[in-house]
Amino acid sequence: MTFEDRARVLHEGGTDLDEVLARPRAEGASIVDCVKVVRAVEGIPLGEAKRIVDASPAWASHREGNRRLRARSNRPPAGPAALRSRQQTAHRVRARTPHRDGRRWRSPTRPP
Repeated sequence: MTFEDRARVLHEGGTDLDEVLARPRAEGASIVDCVKVVRAVEGIPLGEAKRIVDASPAWASHREGNRRLRARSNRPPAGPAALRSRQQTAHRVRARTPHRDGRRWRSPTRPP
């Protein structure tokens, strides 16, 4: 029997969703397994199931670490000014690159 099947039986028996999530967590289920359990039991979209699992008492010990990780991964690598600076630097480097035959410098506007 899978985590989803056991959770469905518990939920149909009248057990609260927080207790349903605590059971697989105690059995060693991952957070992904718990999201699958919530989707199977409640029949809700993935995003809502993730929010429910993240806010559940069963996963409170991992909540702060997950939020820090998400904040770090959602942060843009650099602002638009830094991107423009890198593009301008690359353009200047390409403009001073010698042509393949070594006799003249390549123009940045014309292909070689």
